[in-house]
Amino acid sequence: MIEGYLAADVREAERPYLDAGVPLMERAAFGLAMVALRELRQRRGTTAGAHAVILAGKGNNGADAMLAGIHLRRRGVAVTALLVHESGVESTVTALRNAGARVLSLSQALADCTTGMPWPGIADEVGDSHTPLDWLVGRIHMSDLIVDGILGTGTRPGGSSGAGMPDELAELLMRIGGGWLPRRSVEERRPLVIAVDLPSGIDPDTGTVVDRNTVLFADVTVTFQCSKAGLLLAPAAEFVGRIEVIDIGIGEALHGVAPAVARFEPADERLRVYVKAPGWGDHKYTRGVVGVVAGSSQYPGAGLMATASAVRAGAGMARYLGPANVAELIVSQSPEVVHAPGRVQAYVVGSGLPSRDEGQPADIGEQLDRAAAAIEVALGIPTEDGLSLLGLPEGPARKVPVVVDAGGFSVLPDARVRLTSDVVLTPHAGELAGLVSSFGPDEVSREQIEAEPAKYARLAHDLTGATVVLKGPVTVIADEHRLWSQTGPSWLARAGSGDILAGIIGSLLAQSDDRQSRAEIAAAGVLVHATAARIASGQRDDPAAVGRPPTAQAIIDAVPYAIGRIIAASSS
Repeated sequence: MIEGYLAADVREAERPYLDAGVPLMERAAFGLAMVALRELRQRRGTTAGAHAVILAGKGNNGADAMLAGIHLRRRGVAVTALLVHESGVESTVTALRNAGARVLSLSQALADCTTGMPWPGIADEVGDSHTPLDWLVGRIHMSDLIVDGILGTGTRPGGSSGAGMPDELAELLMRIGGGWLPRRSVEERRPLVIAVDLPSGIDPDTGTVVDRNTVLFADVTVTFQCSKAGLLLAPAAEFVGRIEVIDIGIGEALHGVAPAVARFEPADERLRVYVKAPGWGDHKYTRGVVGVVAGSSQYPGAGLMATASAVRAGAGMARYLGPANVAELIVSQSPEVVHAPGRVQAYVVGSGLPSRDEGQPADIGEQLDRAAAAIEVALGIPTEDGLSLLGLPEGPARKVPVVVDAGGFSVLPDARVRLTSDVVLTPHAGELAGLVSSFGPDEVSREQIEAEPAKYARLAHDLTGATVVLKGPVTVIADEHRLWSQTGPSWLARAGSGDILAGIIGSLLAQSDDRQSRAEIAAAGVLVHATAARIASGQRDDPAAVGRPPTAQAIIDAVPYAIGRIIAASSS
């Protein structure tokens, strides 16, 4: 599990060590340098003849980068450090110069380009009629490694350029990284980019990015002792590349601190609670029964996808509750599905259903009534009519969790009824904007949600009381305890992905018990979903590989393999 902490909590954990004279900065710099050397060897075969450009800010982040530069010099790497704020921590500037590196202020570097002063290890390949900034950018592009040590966890995005940096520096960064995307292979010709603690210009706590044009895509982000919360959240997660955590010896001070964000990885032991093989004495009912209220004459495939993914995610039985024509389609693909009402351990509702509307056909209205009835059961407030629609006997009904997707949002109780964590909402940004706006007083747009997904997932939980699964490039799960964030391949941006996810989460909920965290189960479901998509797209064990576009059916068919992979990894 990767856990992300707030910057203030990490600084507080560091303080007693710093007061005692523990050389935390030196430990961080050594670890940073070792990662840089390894990455250079992987890319070039050797560090001999390599050239690194360090973009150093004036604070501790820049000092970490420059101290790492000393280790690079000692191992034969030519180093040029640019003091982008015209100054830096004086002791590290002096030490880096004494190690044989060239240390220049930004204005000095531009003057070098004006006079034609060469940099060690870099041949100029820029034509005559260019500005000093063109020359400087060209020289940086010809390097083998860029170390981004400009802004650290003590700086929040903002300022004249929108990223907490002078306009001249913002222009330089836009020119350095203009048009770059995350590297897809070690053979791709451009400098390797390593960020120190976090890419400059992102918020360390929230992951917000004020001006994406001034943030360099990092191939690796080297962070110290623990991940910072913002690295695990969108939109910042697009820029961080692979996260490498360097142990600097303050772990004991963080033991009593709750992480702000967590992310499951396939090898996490905790997943064995949620993604598991049946026991020796299990049968179809003890393995969990999931009821699916999804699909309509308008969107029959959504019912198929939600039900098929629930079956493949390990539930002992799936009941489909819906129109006969959709049921025929489902049973033709998954003959084990039961088209009959009855008791279940979890519901999935709303996929493939339009929002409630006065002029709807009777079959869609009945499906929406079933969805509303399942939500009422989850809240412990069932009605006789609702129980009848679900095929349950009159009288007290056992509360069971429900996954609410798509059209299901239109039949949620009004704001006077507080939802519980047993109601798992799975909106995309547009749907969440509508949900949050319904509480007033102000309208919230899809663009606002996408810019600050963690903020609005948490707000939606606070407003409703539900477990919120905000789908996106980084899916954020919010409950009363913490945020979870899970990533998946971009191939998941396709029709049907949400229906598949709803079915997977519903299946895992049906296999769980009442004491288990609904948010953790949802996070495990998002991991299964992402792993299935990686398998289906051909990425396998290399998430950086492009892969190929999978169909929704291919993702569904890969779900059992994803389950098997996670069980094997978490049990090893």
